[in-house]
Amino acid sequence: MGAYRVVFSGKIQEGKSFDEVRASVARLFKASEEKAGALLSGGVRTVRAGLSEAEARRYVSALYQAGCLCRAEPEDLGAPAAPAPTPAEAAM
Repeated sequence: MGAYRVVFSGKIQEGKSFDEVRASVARLFKASEEKAGALLSGGVRTVRAGLSEAEARRYVSALYQAGCLCRAEPEDLGAPAAPAPTPAEAAM
């Protein structure tokens, strides 16, 4: 089993205010509203990495309840592939 990461989409749920979600995220992570606001300031961000699939699902659920739109994905998803060897390297 591989490790998972929780990725925030940069968006909050429709019908939720930024201030409401910021306060909920601050409580969830026991952080200041300023730090929570920085997380929510737009753009895709990894919230947590190195999690089991079950842990990642719990984070996604908690963040969803706080008003965030996020997902769990395998950490190796989208990892760059190793470059193909040059003909000289392949001959070695």
